[in-house]
Amino acid sequence: MLASSIRDVARKAGVSVSTVSRAFNEYSDIKDDTKNRIFEVAKELGYVPNISARNLSKKNKLNIAMIVSGFMQESDVDEFQFLLMKGAYGYAMDNSIEIATYAIDSNYQKEKTYDQFCLEHSLSGALLLGLKTSDEYLKSLKDVQFPCVTVDVELEGDKLGNVLMEDQKAFQEITEYVLQNNHRKLVLVYGKKEALVSRERYMGFSKAIEEAGLSLETMEIIYGEFSEADAYKEARKLIEEKGKEFTAFVAMSDLMAIGVMRAIKDCGYKVPEDFSVTGFDGVNMAAYVEPAITTINQKVKKRGYAAVDLLMNIINGKATAHKIVTEYELVIRDSVKKI
Repeated sequence: MLASSIRDVARKAGVSVSTVSRAFNEYSDIKDDTKNRIFEVAKELGYVPNISARNLSKKNKLNIAMIVSGFMQESDVDEFQFLLMKGAYGYAMDNSIEIATYAIDSNYQKEKTYDQFCLEHSLSGALLLGLKTSDEYLKSLKDVQFPCVTVDVELEGDKLGNVLMEDQKAFQEITEYVLQNNHRKLVLVYGKKEALVSRERYMGFSKAIEEAGLSLETMEIIYGEFSEADAYKEARKLIEEKGKEFTAFVAMSDLMAIGVMRAIKDCGYKVPEDFSVTGFDGVNMAAYVEPAITTINQKVKKRGYAAVDLLMNIINGKATAHKIVTEYELVIRDSVKKI
């Protein structure tokens, strides 16, 4: 099926081509009811205006946004997402631009494509956060017309950019640190099963275990869903069933590490005297719990800043690369004991 053109929209809406063009470029001389009729017809036909021409006619006025999937469905306060947003807004303030924020979910992605979302909200491009492996957008972003930058999701396309971290390498490094402290019975606190970063971190964990000459079969895995409450429940259940059979919990996020530490305390044990615990992300609260959590600092604010910088460069045709790999740091604190 051929893509609809501006002429198709004009014909069905009963207006001229120039009226359609002026509506999309937000000219004030177009009546609201006419503009709304044009937008409805465009959505129905799947028409997306040429963004380059659109920006040129609007004197390069750019509207960008953060689209956060699953934000309203999460029960925990997600400091990782908050820090990403803070970094993005930091870029906006430094460069005198504005960023809107929209919350969607997986079901919304089935109803409207990314291009349709940008079209409806007059966006030049967006930072897309919170995607899962099962999400519709993950399957359909390759051929988008509106520039898009993802974080922790690697996708290829002319208008796509990715801000990534070496999750596998980083998680291998923190697992090796636990092993270097003579722990041999580890519990992996897994994140969301459908999250791409969970898969990468599991591969890092597996590689560290195998290179140490140990077997994955002797390790335990519990599923914390990147939630403090879920990590607490699963860790407490494991401790109540098996006691001190395992000596260290290696968590895929700081939030889950905090949940594990609460479970250890409520079971009558201490960190790190009875169990060692590590996290991942480098969120602020990990430094203020007692004991402070050994973790991987992703430098999340810098990643949010870099993501918007990349988005702007793609929109303006100045991007020299569409993939940025950001640095991380192993932060050693008090939550791991040498045995």
